[in-house]
Amino acid sequence: MAKYLTYLTFFFLLCGCGRNILDPAIVDELKHPTKFPDIYVPTVLEMDKLMAEYPMAEVEKLKAVPVADTKYSTVQMMVVRQGIEIPTHYHKDHDEMIHVKKGQGIVILDGTRYHVKEGSVILIPRRVRHKFINTGEGPAVAFSVFFPPYTGGDIKFIKEKRRKLAPAIEPGFGGGGAPSGGGGGGGHSH
Repeated sequence: MAKYLTYLTFFFLLCGCGRNILDPAIVDELKHPTKFPDIYVPTVLEMDKLMAEYPMAEVEKLKAVPVADTKYSTVQMMVVRQGIEIPTHYHKDHDEMIHVKKGQGIVILDGTRYHVKEGSVILIPRRVRHKFINTGEGPAVAFSVFFPPYTGGDIKFIKEKRRKLAPAIEPGFGGGGAPSGGGGGGGHSH
């Protein structure tokens, strides 16, 4: 078995996969082939069908629909009713990526406001304060991916003073991959 692992390691190094070989999860999976790889069923889902299957009740302001869980991530469909503001919060242990599929709004990331709309992708590293305000004509729908899998236990809400906010900026890309006009801040949101 050790000889097999040596050859396998050498193969990974030759094919360019060597940068990940020291990841403890990968090393563990290579040492225990009975559980390598973990198998997840590939799935194709349609937003309209998910919305029909999980409609918002009239009293709901926000609906988080669990879509998928894997060993490394959680996917949720988030539906935010028109005019609703998700309060400022952060996730202590999770990175988040949000893809806006329908609607528009303002996302605030560590104090910088961004206008987001259908097609926008928001990247939110752990511990970045963020909030979302639906400014559109109807519900905003987005898919949110959390890394590692999300349990909900690390969300921390922030009390903030009401103050007049600066106008939102249009997201773009400047040097170094940071959004332009945002003072060099990274991206995240709800």
